[in-house]
Amino acid sequence: MHQFNHPAQPATDDAQLLTAVVAAVQAAGLAVQARFSAWCNGTRLRTSGKTALNAAMAGTGQAVPDEGSAAYRRIGQSVTAMLAATLVVSVSVPATLQLVQVAAGRQDLFWQYSQVRSGLLAGALLVAEAGGSVTDLHGAPWHLDSTGLLASAPALSAAAVAVLATIA
Repeated sequence: MHQFNHPAQPATDDAQLLTAVVAAVQAAGLAVQARFSAWCNGTRLRTSGKTALNAAMAGTGQAVPDEGSAAYRRIGQSVTAMLAATLVVSVSVPATLQLVQVAAGRQDLFWQYSQVRSGLLAGALLVAEAGGSVTDLHGAPWHLDSTGLLASAPALSAAAVAVLATIA
């Protein structure tokens, strides 16, 4: 299955190896090829160098319509937990644009409990190739069958996983 580990680890044979995101509003064209780093308009993308979760700008997405009360509850509880642990939390869609911000170092982490998959694959590859950490919500390598996604600056991953571990 698709796994995006630390960029130093080789991608599996069936992993996404190339993606492009065009953000017309931002007049930005982003491109990435696995094992070759992530770029935006000729500039190499790098995730944030922050090391303290309480200084982090965090974000999450929303559930798909009718995903169910359990998903809504986890999202709400996770936002509350992250509000207490980070500097600021945003909730918006689409996930791809938040993941682009993580890859560019303008947002420090993004997590998602929902089963919304659109936007996660391209964004996960961008974050990984920009030097970020891309895991499931337990800290294991993320893949399409994971129940959630955490993409972050490498130094924030363990602390974010610890906060999210408090959500049932």
